[in-house]
Amino acid sequence: MSFFASNFNQSLPSAAPGSINFAPRVFSSSDLDLPGLATTGSYIGRLPVFDAEGDVLTYVLNSTGGTLPQGVVSVDQNTGGLYLRDVSLLTASPLTGTVAFTVTEMRGNQTLATVSLSLPARNANTVDDDFRDSGSHRRGITFDLRPASVSAAGETLYTSLLKTDGNPLLPGESIADIDGGYTYGTYTAKLDGTLTYTPNATLYQDQYFLFNEDFLLPGISRLERPEQTLVLLAASGSVGAAFVTSQPPTGTTYQTLP
Repeated sequence: MSFFASNFNQSLPSAAPGSINFAPRVFSSSDLDLPGLATTGSYIGRLPVFDAEGDVLTYVLNSTGGTLPQGVVSVDQNTGGLYLRDVSLLTASPLTGTVAFTVTEMRGNQTLATVSLSLPARNANTVDDDFRDSGSHRRGITFDLRPASVSAAGETLYTSLLKTDGNPLLPGESIADIDGGYTYGTYTAKLDGTLTYTPNATLYQDQYFLFNEDFLLPGISRLERPEQTLVLLAASGSVGAAFVTSQPPTGTTYQTLP
């Protein structure tokens, strides 16, 4: 199975007046081969870009300017690595076309270019990896620190987390898990006293190159997110067991239990 990149077209802006810093350049590349099955997340190769000054580069795919189906491939914004993103967009015959991209160096100089790709036909040997997209990054996670069937002096207990300002996420509130401009998921303090994490519906397709194989669980991959501090809250003045089914009354105060 062969993936190749060639026939590059680029638009290079000139350097700013008085500056010797140049925009990134695109160079011709030899064919890139991908042995084995075409699976979601297959590495195709790196966009053939270099920067004469060795500046840090950022890569994005453009929504226009290419001829391949939008979303069939993705790019790692930090490395320029291309990945097969959506095998459902492959057809019964091999696909050949272009993908447009923009590469930006740290001083803001940009290069717009296209790269030609040849993608394999979708057939019985093409694996869509649906089984890989069925873990907790799809279903979400529920955190529950509440003591089972225990009421703390008549107070309702809630599992929550501390926000960046040091205050707890109150029941009924949500906060997005955002990193680098991408929303990985949403934390929600539920009214039943638990905390849930609901991932972005397209998390795996968008960020599969960040998933790492779990060396303890063969065939399982993991995506580590920044650690969060979970806390157990007691709603002062509330009544009942350690769960509720309606919004806490206005003016309810909360204390963090040790």
